[in-house]
Amino acid sequence: MLGNLVRKIGDNLFQHTNASLVRAGAKPEWAYTLSLASAAAASIAFVSRWLWVGLILLVFHGTFDYLDGGLRRASGQGNQRPKWWRMDAHALVDKASEVILIAGLIGGKWAGWPLGIAAAMSSIVVTVVGMSAKRWFDIDPGRVLFDRTDRLLVLLLAGMMGAFNIALALVCLMNGIILFQRVVYILLAVRTHNWTT
Repeated sequence: MLGNLVRKIGDNLFQHTNASLVRAGAKPEWAYTLSLASAAAASIAFVSRWLWVGLILLVFHGTFDYLDGGLRRASGQGNQRPKWWRMDAHALVDKASEVILIAGLIGGKWAGWPLGIAAAMSSIVVTVVGMSAKRWFDIDPGRVLFDRTDRLLVLLLAGMMGAFNIALALVCLMNGIILFQRVVYILLAVRTHNWTT
């Protein structure tokens, strides 16, 4: 929902910065590596009960997550379909980051483990469904109502109030809606696909 808006705002604000980074040799892979590292650092902060440190690191995590796509678009790769291994690596880093963050919330007693496991597993399932559709059937699972930006913003805003259980419940709800949408898109695509070509 908010992902496209955030990308447009970010591209407008950091257009010259992204282009300068690309000219300096920065790679999108560097950005998602830093995204994973900042998620791990935020998780450690949550386990240590340093709430605001964890939330600040969560902002850095989101910034690096944006920068991954920003660098790709600035280098002219934004409209090109990435190689399957790069697409998979990016998706796996995103999921690993989410699992690490949720583990930190559980370890720091900010959220209960049943909700944490449900949020982590549902995030993994929606990504696996989307990746499988693209890789094995060459089917675009389509635009979904919510994306990763929405989940990060929910965690950040609820975290400011210490309401991580509510945040994880909302993440589970959003993932359920995404899964339903993706399954519908895939079924419609399979039904109308010409398998003889």
